[in-house]
Amino acid sequence: MPTEIVKLKATGAKPRPVFCKPLNLHFPQIYRLHRSHSVPSQQTPRSHGDWTLQTPSEFSLRNDIPRQSEITFAEPISHLAPTDPNSLILRHHWSRSTAQAYLQGVEDTESNQPIGSVFVFNETCFTLTRRATSQAWTGPMIFYLADLFEDDDEFGAESWEMSASCDGLICRSDIFHEAE
Repeated sequence: MPTEIVKLKATGAKPRPVFCKPLNLHFPQIYRLHRSHSVPSQQTPRSHGDWTLQTPSEFSLRNDIPRQSEITFAEPISHLAPTDPNSLILRHHWSRSTAQAYLQGVEDTESNQPIGSVFVFNETCFTLTRRATSQAWTGPMIFYLADLFEDDDEFGAESWEMSASCDGLICRSDIFHEAE
């Protein structure tokens, strides 16, 4: 299945709080998408002010909502709610092709999750995927992941990982990359 490539526009917004110093890279903002009306589902939507939040939540790196879209509001978030059913992985990729290959692997192993899109911001590629929340974690988390080298060498790729817990605390983590 072809993957959608979404080019994100630069905004005058201040830099995001998650910064990968080895790559001199700010991770883009994640948005929780809201709809103005209910969509039939097996679960009851939760009310969020004047907006109806669908369950499970939808997330994107895109905040420019297309006209004629059912999505009416994109709320910037820095962490997930304890009631969110899944965690999120925001991953940096060295190219569109590696990002697309990653999404195909996610689709192969997590066929119940939507494949997602490759987001391109200032010529840098990212993917945003859902992952089941482990019972060992404090709750649903957002993981920010990056490989520090474009290709594996004889020493292997070095990885960088941060996570945001439900309380909003952003810190180094090693859940996806074992310490060596």
